[in-house]
Amino acid sequence: MYVYLAPLSDKTLFKIGKSDDPLRRITELAAFYDFDANKIVILKCRSVPDSFKIESSLHRLLEDYSSQIDGIGGTEFFDFAAYEEAVKMVCSIQKLRKYSFVKFTVDESVRPGFGEDIVRSRVSSVVRGRRIELGLTQTALAKKANVARRTVERLESTGQATLSNFYKVLAALGLGNSILAGTVVLSVGETARTRKIFVGDNDHDPDNSGEIHVPA
Repeated sequence: MYVYLAPLSDKTLFKIGKSDDPLRRITELAAFYDFDANKIVILKCRSVPDSFKIESSLHRLLEDYSSQIDGIGGTEFFDFAAYEEAVKMVCSIQKLRKYSFVKFTVDESVRPGFGEDIVRSRVSSVVRGRRIELGLTQTALAKKANVARRTVERLESTGQATLSNFYKVLAALGLGNSILAGTVVLSVGETARTRKIFVGDNDHDPDNSGEIHVPA
């Protein structure tokens, strides 16, 4: 059994829940809520009663931050202001009881292709957010990156671009590869063939026709 913390991407609320299959449960809920997949915390508990105790304790300790959303699973949300405190509580429990953490990955059997959706959304938000932070228009960014304006528009709206253009825009934004820890899924041409590559491995596109669909 597991207890999990799942914050929303807009940093307004986070969910505290329990499940015997948290990857599936969170993926199901992600159809209704925009979770930040990089900040989800999953604690593996020793028993079902233990998970109930931990979840109820967290709910009780953070009851002043409790919030409710209309919809599936909407009764276990809390103000994001308490998220870091909740993480500290869970980490203390993990150390005290020698439990383990589980990394969140999308359960593709629940929502095929949803992993790509998460990364595309991440690409869009990072590129747009950094451009605005630097005070650049889409036209100015395109000129700085030596790409077409429609390339910037597409990155911000769909999270997709050719591999070479993607790196050009990252460089122009001063991001390099630092925001893309982990792997990306590369869709090659029209074949829908996918493979994982390590970000920064510029030579790993022998077809020279890749399109970035997602940074983690």
